[in-house]
Amino acid sequence: MTKRSKEEYEEYRLPQKIFLLNSVIRDKTISDNGILVYCYLKAIQRADVNYYPMSVELMDYFFRHTFDMETRDKKKYVDGLNDLEAHNLIRKITGKKFNFEYDLQKIYFDPTKSNKENEQFFTVVYSDELCSIMQIEDDNFSGSKAKLVRYFVNVVSTFMKGKRWTFDLLNDTKKDGIVGFSSIQNLSDISNINKDTIVTYNKILEKEKLLYIYRANELILRSDRTLDGITNTYGRYKYKKLIASKGEQHKSEYGYDKEKDSVKFKTKKTAERKSLGAKYYYLLEGQDYDEQTIIEIYRYAVEYNKRHEGDSFYENKLKDLEFFKQFPFITEDCFKENPKPKRKFPIDDDNWGVPNSMETDFSVEEIFDMPTLNDVEIIDTG
Repeated sequence: MTKRSKEEYEEYRLPQKIFLLNSVIRDKTISDNGILVYCYLKAIQRADVNYYPMSVELMDYFFRHTFDMETRDKKKYVDGLNDLEAHNLIRKITGKKFNFEYDLQKIYFDPTKSNKENEQFFTVVYSDELCSIMQIEDDNFSGSKAKLVRYFVNVVSTFMKGKRWTFDLLNDTKKDGIVGFSSIQNLSDISNINKDTIVTYNKILEKEKLLYIYRANELILRSDRTLDGITNTYGRYKYKKLIASKGEQHKSEYGYDKEKDSVKFKTKKTAERKSLGAKYYYLLEGQDYDEQTIIEIYRYAVEYNKRHEGDSFYENKLKDLEFFKQFPFITEDCFKENPKPKRKFPIDDDNWGVPNSMETDFSVEEIFDMPTLNDVEIIDTG
């Protein structure tokens, strides 16, 4: 029997789905090493097991597929385990030097249930993606690979989910979580990484063919007549054609036409939404409004939730529709010109048009003068 080479074994290694809680990977108080170890623990966790023996050598092999390991790297995994335990996410049963047994029950959740059923939002990454990052040659990237993993999983967590963002793929399957439009500022906020470093990380992940990023290189005109950069369109590299198509569509809808001095999104509607958004919070605080205004606020709240359905960044920011049950005039017919009381809201089957999720204001920055890869000094802090 002919023995296969390591390269041949790698060719047949199957990628594994890893389900990560957004509340963990976006926790700024958890270290980069803690996030890296969390990814490993979620990869090995099973529903019918709570205690897990492990070693730092096996952790590192999972990511790098080699048993050649320096002592300083062993300490990074130990620090990551200690950090997760300090955050009360895992519990050590026993341990000796670089070998341990941990109770992982607290980080378990059932990924077969929807986010709403779990009351938790999660992100799916693949083992081969994390391995590719951890195996980047030092000559190509001398920074912290744990920090780069942290950034990558947070970028993926911003990919849009839900029926409106489900696409037909070439193999006759349907899939969401493919494309995202987050600003660099937003990615900086959720990953706890500065914007200059993000620009550098984007270039590295593109070079490694893990991310594909469509850059519009055009401006967007706000309703206050100020100009800003259109957000990048992000996705996995293997979906680059789809990402480019959605990026072109995004640019076409929101790009600023200098010749015609026009904006592709409706500034008047945006201003109205801002006004209703403020009134929504005043209403919650007890402000009195007439019946028609409350109906308009309710319609705004329903539309807002529809626009952001499936976007994990807004998971804790959706409007409280239950609040409106106290108003007897809030019915299904609120969206008709002559309201007639019928069914009470909220209901699941209302359909009053496809909302444009990109009409909201993004907290974006000018991307054209961002530093290049050679302009940023990368410091290994891991």
